[in-house]
Amino acid sequence: MRPLLPGESPCRALITSRRLLAGLEGVRRLVLGPLELPEAKELLTGILGERAASDEESALTRLAELCEGLPLALRILGNRLVSRPGWDAAELAARLADEERRLDQFKAGDLKVASAFGMSYEQLGDSARRVFRRLAVVPGRDFDATLAAVAGGMSAGDAWDALDELVDLGLLQDSAAGRYRFHDLVRFFARARLQEESLTEREALTGRVTSWLLRMATMAGRWFQPGFGRPARPDPDLAVVSSTEDAALWLRVNVDNWLGALRSAAVSGQHSQVLDCAESMHWFCHRWAHASHWHEVFNLGAEAAAALGDLARQEGRYSEALDYFRKTLALIDDEESEMTPAIAAQSRPYALLRIGQCLGALDRRTEAITTITEVVGLMGALQPDFRQADALESLAALLA
Repeated sequence: MRPLLPGESPCRALITSRRLLAGLEGVRRLVLGPLELPEAKELLTGILGERAASDEESALTRLAELCEGLPLALRILGNRLVSRPGWDAAELAARLADEERRLDQFKAGDLKVASAFGMSYEQLGDSARRVFRRLAVVPGRDFDATLAAVAGGMSAGDAWDALDELVDLGLLQDSAAGRYRFHDLVRFFARARLQEESLTEREALTGRVTSWLLRMATMAGRWFQPGFGRPARPDPDLAVVSSTEDAALWLRVNVDNWLGALRSAAVSGQHSQVLDCAESMHWFCHRWAHASHWHEVFNLGAEAAAALGDLARQEGRYSEALDYFRKTLALIDDEESEMTPAIAAQSRPYALLRIGQCLGALDRRTEAITTITEVVGLMGALQPDFRQADALESLAALLA
């Protein structure tokens, strides 16, 4: 483009490109992201013209949503409907609901969404191509360079370079928070390109990403366990977490990823990893109590415990759990225990609280009230935190 720019003359040049053309100097850049839904509907209905009046508005809204604001996709769907008057917009939307075949539906004559993506893909270097197609196995909607490095099987530095190349060609969207995401149609294209690798390679990739996410989530969750602190031998493969603040941030921003990995591991029978991860969230879940996914997390943990025959950790087995918590309390009170006095002082009220909660669940309310009242007294000497609220809430429920 450089020889074509007008320089100091009063003329202006308007350039459009899928690539960012970062090497051009002295230019004003305007990034054109996906259209918002009202704009997408306006474009679609404009293409449809008179026939838009014959289609249900809800169907046209759904079609615009499925295009995720991509103008080329909207043009293609609009052209298909205009060229086939007998087609119904609702039927086309239903056909697009199948994710495995959705990308194939975005074609009209020589217009193809996949062709546009393919032109960008062909311009990538080998390393960036590998990262692009392998990122299709990431369960969540967005990810960072660390997870990209795990998926790509490369160093963090190489992952940064590949991600920059993908953003430069418009195959990824980035944010100021260092997160990256696919447009959904681009993700489907990446999945199709992943088929270039062998089944063995794809299975190994999925296993590696799932395992890393579960280990990372389990480690982050354990930061909230009383007396846990920094691991003596941190796993060199995991991202650096040096505080509860780091751990909470990672768990929150990556929830779609580690929750997706938990589901995948449960389906594939990785019961120990599922149980470890679910159990590690016990102390953290109170800090994000309004989140909707905890019921699923702990149900998956209970199912994994049942599959492993771990009665103490199965949902609803309060008698068995009561026995184990009492054994835990005996170990805490054992004078020959290797537990330090400080950790014992912190751990004792929490073990008693679980005993009281089990007693309450078994309808032994008088014993439960006595036990948890003792817990509230013991916790008064500790640093105030959310676990005291847990004890007070349990006592209030029993008294009510």
